[in-house]
Amino acid sequence: MEKLFSFRKYNRLKRKVDFENVFRNGKVYKTKTYKFYYIPSTLSQNRLAIMISRKICKSVLRNREKRIIREFFRKAKVEFANNYDIVVQVIKLNENKVEKINELNNFFNILVR
Repeated sequence: MEKLFSFRKYNRLKRKVDFENVFRNGKVYKTKTYKFYYIPSTLSQNRLAIMISRKICKSVLRNREKRIIREFFRKAKVEFANNYDIVVQVIKLNENKVEKINELNNFFNILVR
């Protein structure tokens, strides 16, 4: 039995073809910190990919940012109206935690509708 709030391998977007599909045909939602690319998926699950450049910050902070985004996705994916392929690009590091949480909440609330 699958756990609803888990983040498994099949929830990851990995193939180059899938990335290109999201970038070419998907919609874009941009905030101060993130750029979200998303497209409805034909698969039976939601998939996520996170892109963060080495130029933005050190590896500890990059990994922390990825953990935060994955956690939001893990909790929100159960409520999505459709299945989506999502690519999150971190544009710059935001130290304001409240602002970061609001940006992530706003985006994932778009997908719930």
